[in-house]
Amino acid sequence: MDAATAQPSAQPGMPTTPARPLGGTLLFSAVLLFTMALWLLAKHEGLSKFWAIVLAVLGGAGLGLAVWRLVVRVNQSMSQEQKASIRSAQEKIAGLLFVATGFFTVLFGGLLLIWYNLNAFGEGVGLMIFGLVVLVLGRNWLHETLARSASEGTLARSASEGTLARSASEGTLARSASEGTAEGAQSSSFLEGLRNNHAAISLALIILGAIAALTALGLILLRKVGWEWAPETLGLLLLGLTFMGCGVWLFLASGPELSLARIRYLVLILGGLSGLIIALATLGRALIWREDVFAGGLSAWQGPYAWRVWLCAYVGLGGLALMFASLVLGKADVRVNPVLRRTLYGYNAVLTGLLLLAFLVVLNIVFYAQFPFSFDWSASRGLHTLSPSTKSLLANLDKPTTVFVTVTRAQLYTEVNSMLDNAKQVNPGKFHVKYLNPDNPRDLGEFIDLSQRFPEIIPKEGQSRFDQSTGRGLLLVYGALPSDVDQKVPHSFIHESKLFEHKPRQEKSKQLLEFNGEVEMFRELSFLVHEKKKRKLYFLQDHDELEVQTRVREFRRDMRDPMGPLGMGVLVEWLKKDNYEVFGLSFAKPAPGKKDDILVYARAAGDKKKDVPDDAFAVILPGPSKQIPEDTLEALERYMDRGGRMIVMLDVVQDAKATSLVSTGIEDFLRKYGVQASNEFVLRATVQEDARSIITIFNKESRSEIARQFGRMIIPLDTVRVVRPEPSAIKYRAEALLQAPPQTYVWPETAMAPLRNPAAYVAELDRKDMIEPKLSVTPIPVAVTVSEDGTKPRMVVFGDAEFICNYDILRGRQRAKDVYYSLFTSAIEWMSDKSGLVGPRPKTSNHYSINSASVDTSRMILIPFWLMAVSIGGLGLGIWVTRRR
Repeated sequence: MDAATAQPSAQPGMPTTPARPLGGTLLFSAVLLFTMALWLLAKHEGLSKFWAIVLAVLGGAGLGLAVWRLVVRVNQSMSQEQKASIRSAQEKIAGLLFVATGFFTVLFGGLLLIWYNLNAFGEGVGLMIFGLVVLVLGRNWLHETLARSASEGTLARSASEGTLARSASEGTLARSASEGTAEGAQSSSFLEGLRNNHAAISLALIILGAIAALTALGLILLRKVGWEWAPETLGLLLLGLTFMGCGVWLFLASGPELSLARIRYLVLILGGLSGLIIALATLGRALIWREDVFAGGLSAWQGPYAWRVWLCAYVGLGGLALMFASLVLGKADVRVNPVLRRTLYGYNAVLTGLLLLAFLVVLNIVFYAQFPFSFDWSASRGLHTLSPSTKSLLANLDKPTTVFVTVTRAQLYTEVNSMLDNAKQVNPGKFHVKYLNPDNPRDLGEFIDLSQRFPEIIPKEGQSRFDQSTGRGLLLVYGALPSDVDQKVPHSFIHESKLFEHKPRQEKSKQLLEFNGEVEMFRELSFLVHEKKKRKLYFLQDHDELEVQTRVREFRRDMRDPMGPLGMGVLVEWLKKDNYEVFGLSFAKPAPGKKDDILVYARAAGDKKKDVPDDAFAVILPGPSKQIPEDTLEALERYMDRGGRMIVMLDVVQDAKATSLVSTGIEDFLRKYGVQASNEFVLRATVQEDARSIITIFNKESRSEIARQFGRMIIPLDTVRVVRPEPSAIKYRAEALLQAPPQTYVWPETAMAPLRNPAAYVAELDRKDMIEPKLSVTPIPVAVTVSEDGTKPRMVVFGDAEFICNYDILRGRQRAKDVYYSLFTSAIEWMSDKSGLVGPRPKTSNHYSINSASVDTSRMILIPFWLMAVSIGGLGLGIWVTRRR
C-alpha cells in the first residue's frame, strides 16, 4: 500500500471536521440559563428551587462543554485527526444537550404560564421561545454531525479499496453542496415553490390584506376606538395594504417575467415592510404603556402588569427578526447590488446592537433584583449607603413592616427608591415596599382603600382628593395588615414635604435641597417599634448640671466654672423631635406658686422617701458640678435596684482653689456598679493645639452594640476624665466603650496646672524630657458600659459631659454629622428592651438646583447637544464616503 493509501487523511480531498462556533453558542446559552435561574428566584418566592437548580445545572453543563471545546482547540500536543474526532464527539454531546434543554425549557415555560398566568408571562414565553430555538438547533446539529460521520466513513472505506481520488472528489463536491451552498439551495427551493404557486399565494395575500384592512377600518369608523388603540389599528391597516399590494402585484405578474430574482425582491419587500410595521406599532404601544414599560422601574417590571413589558419586547423583536429573515433572502444579490448589500449589513449591525442592548438591560435588571444595593462613591457618602443605626433597626425588626410609597415628585422618587431598595436587602423577610401612584387610574382604587383604612392620608376638608400635594408621602405599617379594615395596626404617615428641606442659597446660582428621607422614615419606624410610646427621660438638676432649659451657646473658659450655664436646651429639642419625653428631675422642695412644664419634683408617698418617678425610662446625670446629697444618691440606688437605667456624664470641674477636682459623691456610687471614676484626666502631648482635646475610638473588644455599630469612627472630646471598669463588682459587668489610643501620645494626668495653661505645661515637660515617661502604652478608657449579669444593659458612664451642651452638640453637627447626638441616643437605645437606632444617625443628602433665571440654557444645553449631533453625523458621513470607494 502506498503512502496515499496508508494516510488517507493527509490527502487534500479528504474531509476534516470543520471548526464550528459551538463554544460561543454554549457560552451564550449558559449565561441565559443562569440569568433566568436568578430572575426566577428573585421574582417568584414560592417557586420550588428545583426548577432553578435544573436550569443552573443545564447552564453549567453547557459552560463545561464550552471550556472543554476551548481546551481542545488550544492544545498543541494533539494531532488534527485527534482534534477532529474529539470535536465530532463534542458536537454530538452538544446536540443531545440542546435537545434536552429545549424539551425542559418548553415544558417549564408552559408550567409557569399555568401556575402564575400573566405574572409569569415574560419568563414563560421567553423560556418557550428559547426552548424551541434550542430544540431546532440541537436537531440540526445532531443531523449534520451524524450525516458528516457517515460521509467520512464511506470515504474511508472507498480509500481503502483504491478509489480515494474519485470518492474524495465526490465527497468534496457533496460537502460543498451541503455546506457551502446550503443556504442558496434552501432559499432557491423556497422561492421556486413561491413562483410555482404564485396564483394561490397572491389570492391568499389579497384576502388576508382585505380582512386586516377592513378590520382596522371597522374599529376606527364603527367602534370609534380612540387614540389609545392607534398603534394596533394603524398597524393592522398598513399590514393589510401591504399584503394586498404585494398580492395584486404577484397576481398580475406571470410568464417568464416572474423570475426568482423578482420573487426574492417581493419576499424582501413583504417581509421587510411587515416587520417594520410590527416593530413601529409595538413601539407606539410601548409609548402608551410608558408608565410600565419605560418609567415603571423594577417595581412595575415585577408587578402585575409586567407582562406588558415582555409583550412589547417579544413582539418588537419578532418584527425586527422578520425584517432580518427577509433581508437574508437577498444575500444572493449582495455582491452585485450595493444598495442591498448596505441595507443587509447595516440592518444586521443595528439588529445585533439592539439584541445586545436588550440582553445587557435584562442582565442588569436580573442582578439588580438579586443584589439591589446602591453605592455612592462620593466623598460625603450620601443616602445611597444606609447608616449603621438604620441597618441595626431593620435587622432587628420582629414584625413584618410595609412601606407604601405614594411619592410622585421625580427627584424625591429617585432618592426614596434608592433608600428603600437598600433597606429591603437588610431584612427582606420583614421589610417590604409597595409603590402606588395616586395619579394613575390603575392604582387609584387601592390608594382610596388605603386612605380609608388609614385616615392620616385622607385629604383635608376643602381639598380635592386629587390635589397634587395631598396623600403624597410614605405610609409605614408595622405588622401584618388584617383582613378587617376596622382593625387597628401601628402605622405612621410621613408627608413628602417632610422628606426634603430647602436651605438658604449659598450662591446666587445655586439652591440647596436637603433630603431627609432616611432621618424621617426611620425615626417614625423606631417610634412604631416601641409601640408609639414616648419614653420619658429624666435629667437630674439642682447640682450645677447642664440646665435643660438653657439654649445659650457658650463654652467654658475656666475649669472652675460649673457646667450648668452651658445648657443643653438644643439636645432637649432634638430628643423631643425623636419622640422622647424630656424632663428635669429635682429632689429639692418646689418653690411656692411656681409651675414648670419641664421640671419634675420627686415626691414621697406617706412616710416613704423621695424616689425617681416610676415612669422613667432612664435617668441622666448631665455633668454634676457639686456634691449630690446622700438622699438623692440613695434614691438613684433604689431606682437602679428596681431595674432602672442610667447615663452618668462626668466632667473635669475644679474646686474654687483649683487644687483638685470637685467630688460629687457619684464616684462612690459608681463603684457599686463596677465603674471607677478617678481624679485623672487625659492630656495630649501637643503645643500646637489644646492639649486637653483628645481623639477617642471605640473599644474593638467591646461586646456592646454601640461599639459594633460605630466601628472605627473617631470621637473628638475636650477635657475628659478617666473612667475605668472595676473588676471587683459581682453582679454587674463593666467594659471599656471609648478609649484614647496610645498612638495619639496621651497620658492620664492628676496635676491641676495643665487645666489652666496646658500649652505651657506641655512645653515645660518637653524641655525637661519628661513627656515620654508619662505617655501611656495602653488605651486609656474614658467611657464604659455596664450590664447586669453581663447580658442586660443598665448603665453607660462617660468621662465627659460637655459634648451634649449647646455649643458642642451644634459643633458636632457641623463637623462630624451629629456624632455627639448619635453617641448619646445610642446609649439610650442600647439600654432599651427593643432594638432601636444604635450607631451613627441617619444622614441627609444635599442636592443643588440651578437657578434658571441666571443660566443661559442655549449655551449650557443646546449648543453642546448640537455639537455632539453634528460631530456624530459628520463621522458617519465620513465612514459612508470611505466605504463607497
